[in-house]
Amino acid sequence: MRAFLQSLDEKVWQVVEIGWTKPKEAPVDWDDAKIKAANFNSRALNALFSAVTNEEFKKISSTETTKEAWT
Repeated sequence: MRAFLQSLDEKVWQVVEIGWTKPKEAPVDWDDAKIKAANFNSRALNALFSAVTNEEFKKISSTETTKEAWT
């Protein structure tokens, strides 16, 4: 899974390893860096959601961060 996430982008893997914190301001107020970081988290979450069983999906589907879903 690590290699697959890294193949999407190294920063996709970094949000799994290091984590991502959702900014406190509304998404409309995010700058480009915050949007990119959110997109890396979304890509990683999508990959995890696609790779797990239905039972595992039920457990992690409500998570907002990839690191939370991974652990």
